[in-house]
Amino acid sequence: MSIASTLREPTNMHMYAGIATASIGVAMLVLLRIYHVRANNKDMYKPSVLIDEAFGHDEEDPGEIPLPPPSRKGRKFRAGKRARKLSRLTTLIVILIAFAVSFAGSAYALHNYTIVSNWRDGTSRALIHDYVGAIVCFKKALRADPGLRHSHFLIGDSLFRSSRVRSAIEELEIAATGEHSDPDPSAYLGDAYLLLNRPKEALKAYRRAAEIDKQSAAYQIAIASCLEQLNNLDEAYRAYEYAIKLEPDNFKAHMKLGALLVNHGHLDEGVAHCKRAIALAPNEVLPHNTLATAYAEYKMYNEAIVEFRKAISLNKKSPIPFYDYGATLERLNEWDRALEQFRSCVSMTPQNIEERQTIDKAKSEIARIQARFGNKR
Repeated sequence: MSIASTLREPTNMHMYAGIATASIGVAMLVLLRIYHVRANNKDMYKPSVLIDEAFGHDEEDPGEIPLPPPSRKGRKFRAGKRARKLSRLTTLIVILIAFAVSFAGSAYALHNYTIVSNWRDGTSRALIHDYVGAIVCFKKALRADPGLRHSHFLIGDSLFRSSRVRSAIEELEIAATGEHSDPDPSAYLGDAYLLLNRPKEALKAYRRAAEIDKQSAAYQIAIASCLEQLNNLDEAYRAYEYAIKLEPDNFKAHMKLGALLVNHGHLDEGVAHCKRAIALAPNEVLPHNTLATAYAEYKMYNEAIVEFRKAISLNKKSPIPFYDYGATLERLNEWDRALEQFRSCVSMTPQNIEERQTIDKAKSEIARIQARFGNKR
């Protein structure tokens, strides 16, 4: 099957369809054989016909002729004549069609099995962070069907997760092109561009994903984040508002909108959105951290430290609250405690783009503090 122009993924159903097609071919051969067997074994007793053949009886002769039992030889003659009604040429055509259908079905099933099995093997390897092995499996699937864009998407995802971002972009660009109904390649492409600090390209990719899935609040939040980086604050505000309209209980939309409002002088309204985010997700780290950052922005340090500690207590493996807490301690000139938070931050393994960017900023802060006070700290 040629699926170069679409992102349709081979599944078990495709393999079953191939097997069913092969079975149809086999069934045609079986039915042809049954026809011949029945033609040769069907009871052909027609006394008048057998008499005519045996004695040359004419319908114009009204005389009585004793009826002999039909001979075995007569039955064979009649059955053979019936069987020959299906010409040899027709039989040959039917056999060739049956074999072609069977072969095509088997090839189709094998083709899809090769792709699906390599996807599964690659996904299993990616889950244990064996991205090199995963890429090998995905490339095998790509060789089976070079036009299958989903294989490019899986390769790009593995490259991205193994920090080979530029190579990932090449694969994700291929996966995201053309007409299809899967927004993930475009969304992942936006993530990759954002990691390289290319918000314009990221914005374009996220908008493409949002065009495919118009009901996704997550894509609207991503679009708003890019617009913030591009200093297009009015459009960013509208994008966050639209995300909340799509999903009124989306805590990330409230949290991000709250941070935007606080950063641009609307403390009360921003804090209200941050508190709404905490109410929607009380056990999430980022809403507490965002509220803490809002308090710190307005020098409400006691309130900020309380929220930072809550955020850290909820998840000690998230680098973001450690960095923001360290940045707040820097404002208070508590350099040693700030450095401690930054070092805790860089010791963690990032799980997403924002965490990677945060760790990079923490490394820069450590270098800056050490350059200012020497490596003794």
